[in-house]
Amino acid sequence: MNTESSVISKRKSVGIILVLFILLVIVTRVFYTPLLKSPLSGQPDDGSLSITASQMFLLNNQTSNYWLKPISFTGDGFENGVPVMTTIPPEDRYRFEILVSARRAYYAYVNYEIIDRSGSNAGSLQATMYTNGPFNVKFQDVTITGPFTQNSSYTTLNVRPA
Repeated sequence: MNTESSVISKRKSVGIILVLFILLVIVTRVFYTPLLKSPLSGQPDDGSLSITASQMFLLNNQTSNYWLKPISFTGDGFENGVPVMTTIPPEDRYRFEILVSARRAYYAYVNYEIIDRSGSNAGSLQATMYTNGPFNVKFQDVTITGPFTQNSSYTTLNVRPA
């Protein structure tokens, strides 16, 4: 008889734990409020259920005596808003993260002044980083002035002496 009452007692304990767990799930579902009000990308939530990712773009300064000094960054494509404007020294590069979505195109525009060691203007660079889905990502509309040349391959733009 003693064994029978301990089995009933164990069943009651398991039943009570199960009921408490179900109540806990219900309460957390009712009163849960997400901490993030907007998506991590820094873009406003338009209510769509699309997946948005980012694509890395590289701007390489392959000169030995010139700096790329940013003038302006504009457009809706920067992953976390407009990035900090950082001068790119000779033989260095800067990395941009541009949004990618299967549902829309993103554009990010950069405008640089090319300066020599004394700070004098030697040329300029304007470029557009473009994404439209995961397979259509590229630098486009690249314009460079001064004694420089450029070449790009999808998401890499190289600035070189002419």
